[in-house]
Order: sequence, then C-alpha cells, then structure tokens
Amino acid sequence: MYRFRRYWLSLFLLSIMPAFAAAADKNTIEVRTIGFPPYGITTGNRLSGIYFDVANILLRESGYISHNRVSPYARIIKEMKSGDIDLTIMFRYPELEDYVDYVAPLPSLKTVVIGLKGTHFADLDSLSGKKIAYLRGAKFSDVIYPCYLKMLCQALARTPEQGAT
Repeated sequence: MYRFRRYWLSLFLLSIMPAFAAAADKNTIEVRTIGFPPYGITTGNRLSGIYFDVANILLRESGYISHNRVSPYARIIKEMKSGDIDLTIMFRYPELEDYVDYVAPLPSLKTVVIGLKGTHFADLDSLSGKKIAYLRGAKFSDVIYPCYLKMLCQALARTPEQGAT
C-alpha cells in the first residue's frame, strides 16, 4: 500500500511540475488547504490535516518550499480565480474550469447527514423544516445541493418575526 501511495504521489508531482515553472519564486509554492476537518485543521498556531500534510509532503519531496495556509472554502475559490495561489487539493467544480488545470481526480466520498442523537433521516424530504449546516460555497452532491438551496431561500424569505428554521 505504501509503495502504491508513493508511486501515485510521484506521478502526481511529475504532472504538476510544469504548472509551477512560471511562479515568481520558483522554489516557493502558495498552497491553500480547506479549513474543514479532517482535511485542514487549525489548532492554536498549529496547522495539520490530511490534505494539508499531503500537499506539504508532495512539494517537499519535489524540492519545493510549501507556503501552506488553512483557509475557508470560499476564500480558496476566490484565490484560485484570482491566481493568488498555485495549488489546492479539492474536488472538481465547474465554476473553476476556466481558472485551473485539474491534475488528478480525488476519490469519491459518500455524503452523509448527521443529526442529533436519536434522530433518523430516511430521505432528503425528512430534512424539511430542520436547521442544517452546509459548507458555504461548496457543492458536494447534485442531489443534496438543490435541496439545501431551496431550504436556505425559504429561511431567508421569512421575516425576522417568523424566525429562520
């Protein structure tokens, strides 16, 4: 398993090296890691996480210096579009197609709904009327995202006296 990961990482590095050749400081790569555990974690002044560590290892093994910060998803999208950062590890998003070169696909993840102890959600309709949290600006599922937007719009349309649910 270790050899497979090392092989994949080496292949990944070889494919992204040309993209970094145009950087102003050819040895330092600006990296942003999504601030969402377990991918990017900030504990006091210490940064860590799966994607944070992988990006740093990839660049170190390639002879680059990684300037990696953990940031909110929406900020990473903005910095990718403006060209302020060189690298991030994230899923493919159509709104970035004109701004980035995708190198390799990430493994798919199963989207789950987590509720309070003792609650059960049989389907998306059972979330209706519930307070939900969703990573701002992210779209992990073509099925869940439209439902989230519908609930968000309904909550925003209520008057302050009605309260948001």
